[in-house]
Amino acid sequence: MKHFSPTKEFRSSKTLFQRKAKAFLMLVTIIISSLVLVQSPSAKALFSMDTTIAIPQRQGTLYRVNYQYSFPSRSTVFIDGIGTVLATGKLSYLTSSDSIQIRDQFEGQPLYGTVIKDFVRLMGSSDDDIPRESDFPESYRQGSWKGTMLFSNIVLLVLDHFFPSGYLAYQKQNRQQFLTAFSDLPNQTKRLRAQVAVLVTLPADAPPNNLAFKLQFKARERRSHSAWRSELEENSKSAVKIFITNVINALERGGVVKR
Repeated sequence: MKHFSPTKEFRSSKTLFQRKAKAFLMLVTIIISSLVLVQSPSAKALFSMDTTIAIPQRQGTLYRVNYQYSFPSRSTVFIDGIGTVLATGKLSYLTSSDSIQIRDQFEGQPLYGTVIKDFVRLMGSSDDDIPRESDFPESYRQGSWKGTMLFSNIVLLVLDHFFPSGYLAYQKQNRQQFLTAFSDLPNQTKRLRAQVAVLVTLPADAPPNNLAFKLQFKARERRSHSAWRSELEENSKSAVKIFITNVINALERGGVVKR
């Protein structure tokens, strides 16, 4: 006659449970390892993009891109059209390029690249909202930056504040340039409306913590139900001067903005 042994049966069940648990943990480890390898072909880089808006302009189609990126193993990266920035961030800007390229440094090895192919086309936009580079006067004001922050990050911070309608970021002949849409000047009257746009230029290969930049600006004004004009009234001239001084001061102070 076979006797039932609860202790022996319990030990057997416990051993079986431990074996299954160990096998399950091994399977989870393998799956996680596979996900990490797939997710991160370039040092665990992460990149995600929101819906891109295509904006028809007289100089061609512009794309308003919004994306987040992270390169945990690095402190900085170089983004074509933007410059040297922190290795983790969230950007929103206009570009005429149909791709986004992220490198280890200026003209360096590629870390990540993607083509802009899924976008929503914006209809009815005005060509007058964003000036052309040739619209800016040749005269300019010069500034400089020397500090621990990366200057491209400072530019993005300042332009986001002063020019909420956005800016076009691009590289041209080893120059990094940021060309903004027109922004309304503060404290305007119902009778008169004035706007200003700026073009910030700096060497693309300059040290991001120690460089000189130049700023050009174009202003315009109009009365109610009239066309824009470049000739400004004295009040508008004074408002433009204060506005541009505040922008330059913010760039030279590392993004401490005053408006």
